[in-house]
Amino acid sequence: MSSDEDPTGTGDDHEGPLGYTFAVADKLFCCWDYDHGKRTLEFLDGLDPGYFATMAMLLGGQLESDDSLAVSVTLRMHYVQAIEALLALLGATVQAPDAVPAWIASCSTGNLDKVAERLGKRTSILTQGGPHRLSFIDLSEHVHRYAWTAETGGDSTAARFGRFWRRLAVDHLDDLVRAEYNALKHGHRVAAGGFSLAFGVEDTPGVPAPAEAMRSMGSSRYGTTFFRAERVGTTKHHIRTRRTSVNWSATAVVNRLLLISMSMSNVVAALRCHLGVDPSTVQFHRPEQSEVFDEVWDERVGVGHCSMDVLVRIGTSDELPPNKLLEDLQGRTPYD
Repeated sequence: MSSDEDPTGTGDDHEGPLGYTFAVADKLFCCWDYDHGKRTLEFLDGLDPGYFATMAMLLGGQLESDDSLAVSVTLRMHYVQAIEALLALLGATVQAPDAVPAWIASCSTGNLDKVAERLGKRTSILTQGGPHRLSFIDLSEHVHRYAWTAETGGDSTAARFGRFWRRLAVDHLDDLVRAEYNALKHGHRVAAGGFSLAFGVEDTPGVPAPAEAMRSMGSSRYGTTFFRAERVGTTKHHIRTRRTSVNWSATAVVNRLLLISMSMSNVVAALRCHLGVDPSTVQFHRPEQSEVFDEVWDERVGVGHCSMDVLVRIGTSDELPPNKLLEDLQGRTPYD
């Protein structure tokens, strides 16, 4: 696809820009540039796949300091951001490998969710060759086709990266992880630190069981507590807040960030090869021990989250429509 429009405005006879059609999930675009490949290479050259590894090492080294809780929530925020960055690169690789910056700039959170969900479930997704069923493992084999070529099967490096990406996508699509991330990125609206949960039978009703009778369900030094808004009643205009606590392992977050950084570096390398760079001049990275791919998920904290709170119910007569809520506000004195 091309255009004869003169972009210089001089009237000279210039060859027009080329149109490159691509999809972001199901939404179709056509990008007009003079050299999609060179622009994408410029974009890739400006990326720093090692950024998240650097942050993991710097922050991970401060987990024993007096500021360890603040450090841990910053690590957590980088982790969720890193997942999104990696998934965006993977989505562009699937749908627009010749116009990566255009795909990323056009991708909304909702469309990125669709891409992640389809790769996770291996359902059809639009590619440059039309609709195809692709999984994260399929995509990883494509990304790593220039590296470790003698490996095959489920124990290959490509398969291990693919399973790792699939697990990251599960975190990306988790409503609780997203709610925590929103609380973190918008001014750290969280209380830092994990929680412990234990149960015990009361010998006397109303009298807490003694400590020795309590059974631990898990605990973690690291995590967050924040408030979520949820609907109460039958309409979206009436809500309540629910206290939510999340536990996670800061060490696991550090190690996952290191693997995400390697993943991003490999995706960038594969895209560069696709755009004509000699594969022998690019590097692909993997951990020295293949067990790391599973070990970063093995560090358990027992109970992962807790959202116990008081029960709130309202009657249908309390569910005022928006116009009545506005009347309520207009009948008050400012700052009451």
